[in-house]
This record gives sequence, structure tokens and C-alpha cells, in this order.
Amino acid sequence: MRLVIDGRGPARVDPTLIKTIARAHVWLQEILAGQTLSEIATRDSIDRSIVGRTVNLAFLSPDIIESIMSGYQPPNLNTERLIKRSDLPLDWQEQRQILNLS
Repeated sequence: MRLVIDGRGPARVDPTLIKTIARAHVWLQEILAGQTLSEIATRDSIDRSIVGRTVNLAFLSPDIIESIMSGYQPPNLNTERLIKRSDLPLDWQEQRQILNLS
């Protein structure tokens, strides 16, 4: 059981989730500089599809990223769930609704 005051529980910073979002921004910059998903995947010894899905997180709205950085993301929002959401729209309001951050 958890006590929630003013609609917010205690902050729960998820270092893995933060690292994944940071990695998404780094990989996006590398892609914009000319590297391919395959090159990044080979260098980091991971599957190319994971690189592609992770890069999409670089397009999360700033307020969603702020919520995650301060530990106020929904309890069920973790790295695995976020990466699997390859259908996240670019529209920030829709992102908030899908991720229950409205």
C-alpha cells in the first residue's frame, strides 16, 4: 500500500530509464552526424531494432522527460515498457495521454 498526497506519491527515480533516455539523445546526434543504426548497433553490441526503438525516445516531450528525471513517472512506466512503445506519436499531448502523464 502507498500513501498518495495531492495525487503524487514519493519520487521514484529510475536510473535505468534516465540512462536510456540519455542514450536515445546521444544516438540521435550520432545519426544526425551520419552514422547508421547498424553501425551504432554493431559498436554497442546490441540489436539494430533496439537502437531504432530507443532513438524514438529522443522525441519525448520535455515535460515527460522532466517527470522521469525527477522520479514522478507513473509506477508502471519503465525502460522496457517505453522501448516497446514504438508507436509513440510525435504529438506531445498524445504522448502524455498514452503514458498516463496528463
